[in-house]
Amino acid sequence: MRKGLSRRTFLGGSALAGAGLLLAACGQAQMAGEAPASEEMAEEPKAEEKTEAMEPAVVNYLHVDLAQNEIWQNSWGNIFDTFAEKHPDLNLTVTGTSFGELPAKAGAAQAGGIAFDAVYGYFAWLGPFIDSEIITNLDPFLAADSDVSPDDFYDATTERYQGKIYGFAWFSNGKEIWFNKNLFTEAGLKNPAEREADGEWTYEALLEDAKVLTKMDGDEIVQGGVRLYAGYTSYLCMYAWAYGADFWDEGCTAPTFTTDAFREAVQFHVDVALKHKVMGGSYTEGTQAMFNTGSFNVRTFEAQITPNNLFEIGMAPMPNGPAGRPVALANNAMY
Repeated sequence: MRKGLSRRTFLGGSALAGAGLLLAACGQAQMAGEAPASEEMAEEPKAEEKTEAMEPAVVNYLHVDLAQNEIWQNSWGNIFDTFAEKHPDLNLTVTGTSFGELPAKAGAAQAGGIAFDAVYGYFAWLGPFIDSEIITNLDPFLAADSDVSPDDFYDATTERYQGKIYGFAWFSNGKEIWFNKNLFTEAGLKNPAEREADGEWTYEALLEDAKVLTKMDGDEIVQGGVRLYAGYTSYLCMYAWAYGADFWDEGCTAPTFTTDAFREAVQFHVDVALKHKVMGGSYTEGTQAMFNTGSFNVRTFEAQITPNNLFEIGMAPMPNGPAGRPVALANNAMY
């Protein structure tokens, strides 16, 4: 390995490092060549001779660029500025793309023989990135680095595959039920947070409230009771866990989609959408009472709801199911 850029060096440039959040390079930066052994014993240049300056090393980073989001831009701008201040000998080259396009861009670069030193990561991309050899595991770097240890991080915020670590979350969020307090007050209903405090917050309670809060204009839902996402595995897993079901058995040797518990969980969410017809409206426009999402959406809420004082925002945990309410963490990591 060439000297000059360790994974810890890249970490040190992150404004989040002090908070225990890891920003780590996925591979080495392209470094200027070291002097061959035959030149190490050469005479020192005379005073009047000028030596050629070594070109700065380049760190290439593939980034999710939310161009229209001021909070995101300011946060990452601070990170990049801090990196530049701490490492003037390194040139950070940032290639921005949208969240949806990043996996394809990373794959195309890999196919073309272009390797990024760091890639913005998301937990759902881990498998494809490993299979395509876009990223490498961090274990060799961690073994050589006394400043960073996996023990510094919660297990759920480490991106692992087959016992190897591929990334640490620089932020992580769960899933909650966000609600429009105004709509609950107008309907004379306890809101989800109040139901939670009284020990009444269940999926059945969510459905009953959604029925009351849904308003129709003919066949059109003009005010939706709730928005759930059973069509997404990152949400469906939580709905299944709440019913004591899972995608696979404990050893991941066989799928368990056909268990009674899994069918019950899926049927509930199918009925919410197709039988009871309470899914519709827009939370950010004030026409949806409950929205199953994560804290990542706070940026959107602050931009679209808060400035106009559209309504009072509320948040509650996921409802309780027959087997409780386990919640999945959605990690945004650095590979």
